[in-house]
Amino acid sequence: MEKYARQNVQSVIETIRKSRSVNRRAIARETGLSAPTVTRIISDLLAAGVVRASDGEATGKSGPGRPAGLVSLEPNLGFIVGVDVGEHTIRVALGDLTGRIVATRRVPSVAREGGHLTFQNLIGAIEDALAEANGSRHEDASPILGITVGVPGTVDRESEIVLDAPNIRRWRNYPLNQLLQERYPRASVRVENDVNMAAVGEAAFGVGRDYRDFVFVSFRQGIGAGIWLNGELYRGGTGMAGELGFMAFDPAFDYSQSAGLGYLETLFGEQALLERAGATAVAADEQDGKSDPSLRDLCLAAKAGNVQAGEVLDHALLTYGTAISNIVSLLSPELIVLGGDLTVVGDLAVNRISETVDRLTPHRPRIMASLLGEDAGLQGAIHQAQVDTCALLFLDDEVHRSTLVGSERNGPVTGDRKRAAERSER
Repeated sequence: MEKYARQNVQSVIETIRKSRSVNRRAIARETGLSAPTVTRIISDLLAAGVVRASDGEATGKSGPGRPAGLVSLEPNLGFIVGVDVGEHTIRVALGDLTGRIVATRRVPSVAREGGHLTFQNLIGAIEDALAEANGSRHEDASPILGITVGVPGTVDRESEIVLDAPNIRRWRNYPLNQLLQERYPRASVRVENDVNMAAVGEAAFGVGRDYRDFVFVSFRQGIGAGIWLNGELYRGGTGMAGELGFMAFDPAFDYSQSAGLGYLETLFGEQALLERAGATAVAADEQDGKSDPSLRDLCLAAKAGNVQAGEVLDHALLTYGTAISNIVSLLSPELIVLGGDLTVVGDLAVNRISETVDRLTPHRPRIMASLLGEDAGLQGAIHQAQVDTCALLFLDDEVHRSTLVGSERNGPVTGDRKRAAERSER
């Protein structure tokens, strides 16, 4: 078995991941590696079953001889999982290593009970999706290689403990990463703030694809922002950048009396707006198994012409516009992406917030509604799971020793192994 610098192998894998299907010449051009080096690395990856070749296909000739065949990641190597934990609903997407979604699940988050009941619903959804994807296979069933979970709260950057998810009971200092790693010891596990994952989704698949600097703002039961600067997610020195719900406009506001919520979320979060609108204005949409109304239901009521709901939403949009103006003044992003439940009233939200930003700041960035809608966080999570898994496939120099599925001796993907992969990404 040939040995190569780890970064060269990872560069080849990352190029294949991004391109989905690519020929050897394009890999050499993208990575800067010589054609013979690329050919040798691809040969070893083929032998290890990490990539597959489609030599009958071609991308065209650039000179004499047989056109170069395409290579892609081996989809049957294992599965990746993206999870979006909402205050009302847990959504799961399970995909193969190429990123193709093969099964999805949607279950209640039972946030009022919280704790392990929420965790059990999460695991149940993953297992149901896995069973569907594997079908009748037993001996040759594909394992889970990577899991990324977006949660509505603050997450410690090192331990990935959920420090506080105010809208999910008993998820304070909750060891979600550890529990998932114990359940899936061969998988790369990442726990992130849900809005950060939505920003990743927008950067990979949404309106943020062509921007190096944008801010994704999400309005659901919680209020938050995912900050994308210089082409990557910005977490801040403590890992908690983007906690928009804590933005304050009143110096008399007392955080210690706000049940853990900040000024903006206390006064203009989902619960406060629903109370102002009243039960007669907003009814719950029970398609997700929930019985209580949400901000999405308020937006739907306003869109349908309910006067009370419309007035409450309009006042909220004015305040949201003020908060976004402060973001613009501080970060000067090229783009603001409106996400969460506001996508239900996309044009209305964009126009009302744009009017406010125009009044308050001299330079307004482009403001757009997310085209991914409620899928932004889920798509970001499964994309991150794919990136993490591919980065961890080759932590050792030898291909056959370092695939996640190649040997139990690799152990859980945590600690130093995970940080090594993150360093290689950078």
